[in-house]
Amino acid sequence: MWENDTIPLRDLESFFNNTSRIPDKNLNPNKTLLINEVLSISNIFFNDSNLQVPTVIDEICIPEDFPKSPIQIIDYKTGKQFKKPEFKEKIQIFLMMSAVLVNVLDKAYSVKFGLNEWDIVHNTRDFPFFTKRNLRNNLIGNIYFYEIINCVRQLNENIKFAYVNPITQERIDINTEDVYLDSEKSIKDILMYLNSVNKFYIKHKDIVKKALHTNKYLYTLPIFPTENFFKDTVNNKVIQLSLI
Repeated sequence: MWENDTIPLRDLESFFNNTSRIPDKNLNPNKTLLINEVLSISNIFFNDSNLQVPTVIDEICIPEDFPKSPIQIIDYKTGKQFKKPEFKEKIQIFLMMSAVLVNVLDKAYSVKFGLNEWDIVHNTRDFPFFTKRNLRNNLIGNIYFYEIINCVRQLNENIKFAYVNPITQERIDINTEDVYLDSEKSIKDILMYLNSVNKFYIKHKDIVKKALHTNKYLYTLPIFPTENFFKDTVNNKVIQLSLI
């Protein structure tokens, strides 16, 4: 969320001062199912190619009265990133909303609200040791491109998107017309654009792959400054290597 590796102390102070602005219902498990860092994989089938889109969403909020109230997608942005989206960001939002449509929307109708067994006992028992990954609950879905086009009503009524600055809790709501989701024609145009990009990659993958996959760090966890930060003197260089 930060534009450099170090989180300034002033941002930490602002964050703690503004946490009261977080809606109470979002933190109430009886009112909202709050899911963070959601990885979903959408397989979009076109007539002449297949596009697999892995999407990581910062936060999904499913309200207790869904579908009366829509699902909220939150993308956390700070600094210069907290602004009205341009074309690249609009495509990213399109893909995130499509991922929720494909992988979350149907499941939202059967959500059980309230504390689960882990919430009740996690303060009194050790964290469980996992010996293998469980892939059964991953959000992986398949859909034909024309099905997304036919879901224009669900995208407009049941799924909302916003940028939120976690430091200040400022919010920028993004309308579906801003990200090509307001009509069947707009959705089809962007899907055809994505299909053309996908086919270009397939045709030239040997060249494009070398340009996209480098040895540079693509993501690192933010570093907290050591000065006056809980009087910690631990060396805080890179604390996580790149994920890709």
